[in-house]
Amino acid sequence: MAWASVEGAQAQVDMLQDGATSEQLAAAQAAVAQAEAALDSARASLNQATLVAPFEGTVAHVQVALGQIVMPGQVVITLAEMHHLRAETTDLSERDVARVQVGQEATVFVEALGVDVGGRLALISPLASTLGGDVVYTVVVDLDEQPQGLRLGMSVEVEIATE
Repeated sequence: MAWASVEGAQAQVDMLQDGATSEQLAAAQAAVAQAEAALDSARASLNQATLVAPFEGTVAHVQVALGQIVMPGQVVITLAEMHHLRAETTDLSERDVARVQVGQEATVFVEALGVDVGGRLALISPLASTLGGDVVYTVVVDLDEQPQGLRLGMSVEVEIATE
């Protein structure tokens, strides 16, 4: 709508350039400038209302409804990069954490698919948590391949060979 206003004002300027008074031409040029300012404002409003993902991915979940007012910082969608899924385990014992390191090989069994996939430890949490009274660490494993049918949230068993 703002762009149509700019085009209309510019058309008036073009018509007035042939035989118009300097006041009429100045008024028409002012109308063009005003319409361009309105267009810039509309573009800025559109940019503020547009979500831009920091990476290419798949919308895995939408947390808001159409027309719902959202607050800055509120999560509105979950975006997943489905071509490089990782496995996460939250139960590496404090007895074993000293015997593993980033880059170490692991085997991930995807229960729903019945397949083993190789991988390497990408992250070992520096902060412990408790699970059933035991002190444990979260470990993230980069998979060597993405088995057909692998989905977010599937249950896996991670085996890390400790020496």
